[in-house]
Amino acid sequence: MILTLLNVLVTFLIPIYKSYKCLNVGNAERQAYWLMYWVIIGCVSCVEGLLRWIPLYRYIKIAFVIYLELQGSEVVYDSLVKEVLQRHETEIEDGLRGLKRGVYDLGVNYVKRIYSAISQQQQEYIPLDDEQEREQNQEQSSNIAQLISSYTPTVITNQLSNQLTRRGAKTDDQQKQPTQQTQPTAQTQPKPKTNKNKQQPQDTSKDASSWLFGYL
Repeated sequence: MILTLLNVLVTFLIPIYKSYKCLNVGNAERQAYWLMYWVIIGCVSCVEGLLRWIPLYRYIKIAFVIYLELQGSEVVYDSLVKEVLQRHETEIEDGLRGLKRGVYDLGVNYVKRIYSAISQQQQEYIPLDDEQEREQNQEQSSNIAQLISSYTPTVITNQLSNQLTRRGAKTDDQQKQPTQQTQPTAQTQPKPKTNKNKQQPQDTSKDASSWLFGYL
């Protein structure tokens, strides 16, 4: 933790303040010197991922940065960085132009795709005229007004009364059904059997008259 804070302080914070002072004073030599320093730090940052595998890399980096701040930036820049950049300057320029062209073409292609997608959506969506929109709005408003006007207090009371009468009729039917089921049982009770062998009373008057005429 302490080593990291020391690295940030030595590498960035102190050079930032010194560069700020040089820009305010207007000393061209010191401005060029600190510009060399930042070029070297940029190059080191590009390859720092590979250099971290070196043992004691942080200590070596702090010592190297202190050397750059103490009049070492001009030496490292003139002997190493300047020669490499001059040797590959044309290749770097061509690469930057190609990168710029590629980024421009990529942006143009994305813009074209977005424009084509928006145009397709606009073609699929057919906007209505103002008159048609007004007619639709009027129809919707009239339908809503009719729906609201249909539910007047009288209509609501009639609907409630109809529902109550229907429920009353259902309850009456349910009460009548058991009485109707019991009536056939009362009607279908077996009648008492009569004695068919019971002798009918004889007509005695006829017998008496026949006997009287026979005697005379």
